[in-house]
Amino acid sequence: MWVGLRGYPPNYPPKSKIKTFRITCSLKGPFPAATYTRQSPLYADEDGTYPPIPYGLTPGVEIVSRRNGKTRRWIRLYGETEFATVDEAIVWIVAHESYHYLRKTRQIPGKNVEIDADRFSDEALEYFRSGWSPSRFRALQERRTQKKKEKTGGKASSSSSSSSS
Repeated sequence: MWVGLRGYPPNYPPKSKIKTFRITCSLKGPFPAATYTRQSPLYADEDGTYPPIPYGLTPGVEIVSRRNGKTRRWIRLYGETEFATVDEAIVWIVAHESYHYLRKTRQIPGKNVEIDADRFSDEALEYFRSGWSPSRFRALQERRTQKKKEKTGGKASSSSSSSSS
């Protein structure tokens, strides 16, 4: 079952002198339900073959990019996030749109892309399900920072892992 979750990113009213933001979220049930989430893509090896698709992920379209005489290929990957209740769906969609706001206002590091917003929402939902303990939140932040360090070869920003609750 697919649940229609739709959020509208923060925007600036064009005629306003004061920067204001509007985040609109809508969702429909019934619950329990699930929504598709964007995951990090699967890149082709130099010989043009792809590694196995990780368990639980669904492949999407193959993208071919040709720039500066080089060709790069990847497959979009999609996951699924399940919501037991309307409360979980609200936490997820509000976190997703809040990520876009926080990135647009440069309050958190990263790129303002859907993959990162979905990842942020999944982490917020996991935090919500765990009972909102500050130690659990810090552990999630540390795990996210560690994953970024592994991806970038040890060059992750530490600004998000030192916040206090």
